[in-house]
Amino acid sequence: MKKLMVMLAIACLATWSVFPGQAVAQSGERTKSAYNVTQGRDGESVDARSGDVIEYTLQYRNTAGTTQTVVVEDNLSDVLLLADMYDYNGATLNGSLLQFPAVTLSPNATVTRTFRVRVKTIYSSTQDLLMSNYYGNSVDIYVESSTDSTDRGVRSKSAYNQTQSRDAESVTARIGDIIEYRLRYYNDTSSTKTITIEDDISDILKNAEMVRISNDGDWLGSSVRWSNIVIGSHSSVERTFEVRVRDFSDRDLRESDQAMINFYGEEVRVRVDNYSYGSGGTASGNKSKTAFNRTQGASAVSVYARPGDLIDYSLYYRNDSGYTQNIAIEDDLTDVLDLSDLVNSGGGVLYNKTLRFENITLSPGSSVSKTFQVRVKNISQDKQDKVMSNYYGNGVDITVLPSSSVVPPGGVPPKGQVKGTTYVAPATGPEDNLPLIFALLFTSAMLVYNKRNRLALLINQ
Repeated sequence: MKKLMVMLAIACLATWSVFPGQAVAQSGERTKSAYNVTQGRDGESVDARSGDVIEYTLQYRNTAGTTQTVVVEDNLSDVLLLADMYDYNGATLNGSLLQFPAVTLSPNATVTRTFRVRVKTIYSSTQDLLMSNYYGNSVDIYVESSTDSTDRGVRSKSAYNQTQSRDAESVTARIGDIIEYRLRYYNDTSSTKTITIEDDISDILKNAEMVRISNDGDWLGSSVRWSNIVIGSHSSVERTFEVRVRDFSDRDLRESDQAMINFYGEEVRVRVDNYSYGSGGTASGNKSKTAFNRTQGASAVSVYARPGDLIDYSLYYRNDSGYTQNIAIEDDLTDVLDLSDLVNSGGGVLYNKTLRFENITLSPGSSVSKTFQVRVKNISQDKQDKVMSNYYGNGVDITVLPSSSVVPPGGVPPKGQVKGTTYVAPATGPEDNLPLIFALLFTSAMLVYNKRNRLALLINQ
């Protein structure tokens, strides 16, 4: 009988809350949800981290057939162990009981109340890290400890040398090699997480330059970062970026700089060398360049290029060193592509506006030639720069004639200035030759004058 009386008392307390001078009905349908405002996701679907703001929503529906005066209240004893009140939204906190002002509801009417908490910084991973809360239904949110927020999960990293088609750690990277780094994160928790993958690449950038970052990642100068990655329980995600080994043949590598060292869960060490096959020394050789106007059947520097003309550029390299070299032939086509289009790369790859022929192996004294082809654009008369300037060992300047112009009679187009060298052409124009013409005329006149004076003297004698 006593046990029955206790149960009835509990039932009454669950149904009524008594305030001074007012009886408040508490029967009805209750529901509760939580939203992680900081991470922008359902509160139960992700692990809450230190500083996250969680918004709880309480809803009460009057299921009685009469009008009720209701107080929406929530016991936060377990929540406040791991979080602090952030926004009461009109409620008051009595101990651990959050109470909103009374409201009168007609039959089937509903009332919704919200409040927010901010997750504390938890330094122990051994305590209860589950915020459990009940209002009609349970809402359970897992909270990461301060060590969990960055270290929870399994991180791994690898590198692949795309140019040599080998594991990057198993070979020595050479000038021009493309290295792909692969970062992998495995969520070993039972909850969906929102994570950030970040990698410090400062040591890599000493000897390489960024080429590509996957999945719209951010390059922050010394690191790459992918933010707000949603990863399910016991799932993995992979992100990649690519770098190209720079040409650092103009300097000697210190012992500490002979490897690109990087860490993401595990260390990745990629050896680099500024020469090939351990022979010693830096890449040295004889470079030269020529251009042929295939359409006109003449040297491209001896004629005016016209719209539509096909021009073959040939790059020549000879290994003048005493050791085998593995080189990349590179040609900056920035000025060339301003006035023409690349129609045949000759096996090279265009990076931005630099044409590159990679992984060329040359024994001492041997040579190699690479040819590519461009088609001259149709340019207007008012375009100021009408010269395609290019340099590889020597300068090659090709003057482009606008479509509305008439080809000047004879003569070689004047040379301009190219990147890395300056042409000094002999003066051949009328204005440049006026002093010479004047000098010749003056000299002739003096000769005639002197000759006449001598004749006059002879006659008078």
